Amino acid sequence: LLNVRLFNNKTYLHSNIISITQTVGLILCLLLLPVLIQDVMGKSALWTGVVLMVATLVASITTHYAGKMVDKQGARGIGIVGIAISALSTLMLAWCLYQPTLWLLMLIMSVRGIGVGLAYLPTTTVGFSSLPKDAVTEGAALNNISRRIISTIFITLSTLYIGSRSAQLLAAGSSDGMASSIQEILVVIAVILLFTIPSACKLPRSP
Repeated sequence: LLNVRLFNNKTYLHSNIISITQTVGLILCLLLLPVLIQDVMGKSALWTGVVLMVATLVASITTHYAGKMVDKQGARGIGIVGIAISALSTLMLAWCLYQPTLWLLMLIMSVRGIGVGLAYLPTTTVGFSSLPKDAVTEGAALNNISRRIISTIFITLSTLYIGSRSAQLLAAGSSDGMASSIQEILVVIAVILLFTIPSACKLPRSP
């Protein structure tokens, strides 16, 4: 059902690595943010929606301009900058959990939206464009399934880790076990994103 031989195309392979890790980071942040805002900070679900709406709006605007930039400059530089911003903003998100405020979360998630907008669509587009025209549909299916499977695995592992780690910290007398376990997951996401910079370096320099 899936033509895994498409991974022999190095541009497509590296674009998929970036696409998968960006999706994992995005979904985990979307999963953890409501927990942070509603359970840790004690705010209403409305504020979760506001923060996510602002971040999504910024990512959409960035994606629009990134699409124009990749036609002129290629995906390599844009991808590297986007990955770096995504990783650093994820570390900032982990850092801000020491004294979280809604406005700081909104700012950091907006910066993260810029990173996702620069890293995700341009690199994915370049990966698809490197395939023969009759293989693009198969390439899109393989990309979609890969992102879904790996994201599901990471979500499951992260949920199990947060549950067990929070219980462990609470048993040790920590009053912020949930926040600490979320911080650790965010740091892991940032490190994974940084490790995809070499993949961005393998993408074409020019369109």
